[in-house]
Amino acid sequence: MYAAAHPGDLLCAATSDHAYRIPALRGAEARGTYGADTYLISVNLASTSSHTLLPLSTCLGSCHTAETGFVLGNLSGPDAPQHLPDRNCEVRASFACTGHLAGPGHPNGALPHRPTHAGR
Repeated sequence: MYAAAHPGDLLCAATSDHAYRIPALRGAEARGTYGADTYLISVNLASTSSHTLLPLSTCLGSCHTAETGFVLGNLSGPDAPQHLPDRNCEVRASFACTGHLAGPGHPNGALPHRPTHAGR
């Protein structure tokens, strides 16, 4: 599956999963086991453009805190997709006010189903 990947990239992915992704999933699963509405937000962005939407994203790929530019609406570059931070703000504001993600038909994170919000 990862035959074309550089060994350093594989180590980085495994370390990131171990330190961030898996603990977040386990915490969400634990909350969900007790019936609590639980949501996870995953940002999978690896910019390879020369003007980069996020600082250092060309060398770090999609790393922990890479979503900060979207959360704060602080993207740069001539092709910066402003609709993504706008939607991100809408989703987070709705969640803060209502406890639910914005948008019709957005299910809660009840197990075993794990819906994913894909901002486009």
